[in-house]
Amino acid sequence: MAAEFPINVSDSIRHRTGPLRVGLFGAGRVAGQLGPALVASGHAVVFVWSRRPATAAALAVTFPG
Repeated sequence: MAAEFPINVSDSIRHRTGPLRVGLFGAGRVAGQLGPALVASGHAVVFVWSRRPATAAALAVTFPG
């Protein structure tokens, strides 16, 4: 089923303030740049997933927590 636009997001999500808890799917170039930028902006990267566990682990250890 295709999404209708604009997507109706509940008020509890739309008006959220404060840091986000973010998961990265993939551990390549984009995640390697996006993750540190999110952390520098005050957000938390809570997991990294990759088809290659060693690659995910190598990126995950670069984030605090």
